[in-house]
Amino acid sequence: MNPRRRLALLIAAISMVAACGTSEPLDDDLSVRTNERNVAQARHTFDLAVEQWERQQPMAHTLTTYFGTFAELEISYDADGNVLTEELRHDDASAGQVDVLPRSVDAAFAEIDALIRLFETGEREVPEDGECGHHFNVRYDATLGNPTSYDTLGPCDDGVGLELSVRVDE
Repeated sequence: MNPRRRLALLIAAISMVAACGTSEPLDDDLSVRTNERNVAQARHTFDLAVEQWERQQPMAHTLTTYFGTFAELEISYDADGNVLTEELRHDDASAGQVDVLPRSVDAAFAEIDALIRLFETGEREVPEDGECGHHFNVRYDATLGNPTSYDTLGPCDDGVGLELSVRVDE
């Protein structure tokens, strides 16, 4: 083989390995927090969580969503997804904030999907470590797949995020 051709093939092979080998393997652990620092991992974990949640259906369950200590929304669903009971508890200061509480696991997934998509499309840029800017943090239940917490808080924010719990009803 021609030495120039061999060199060209070697350079091409090295370039392909460098391009393909730079990404870290994706983790399948649903309970690990994902964020904007690794959008590929966040999308992978999100997709796994949705699949896990959908495998559990149909399922009677109660979703409780907490917004810090300011508000709590508890909704019980039958196995067909119909609302059985709904109870909202909040302090007077947070009365206007209860509208941001997701009313179902699917609604929470939709909000998280939208957050991840902002970074996937480049609409939001990932800030440098410790910098202000746009952020997100998400955790999922390893057994059911539902989100257990998510927020858009970063090092410059002093707020609270949403906490969610799902109880399987008999």
